[in-house]
Amino acid sequence: MTGAKSYRLEFYRGRTRIYEAVTKEPRHALPLRWTFGGKPYRLSNGTYRWVVTPRLGAPGALRDGDPIVNASYTV
Repeated sequence: MTGAKSYRLEFYRGRTRIYEAVTKEPRHALPLRWTFGGKPYRLSNGTYRWVVTPRLGAPGALRDGDPIVNASYTV
């Protein structure tokens, strides 16, 4: 997205957020296993929602823009 300084990526299983990352590149590889909120996770069979939000503004004063992706993913 033009003007984005970075992107916030979030994965949800149901209503529970299970992954979050902030990256400067408009792409990110989800690890095979990770820990979020002190709990171990991996992609297992089911449906997930993923949201990508651009981070806009000057360094030190970044704000989240409107999501540019809000989609589901089924394993």
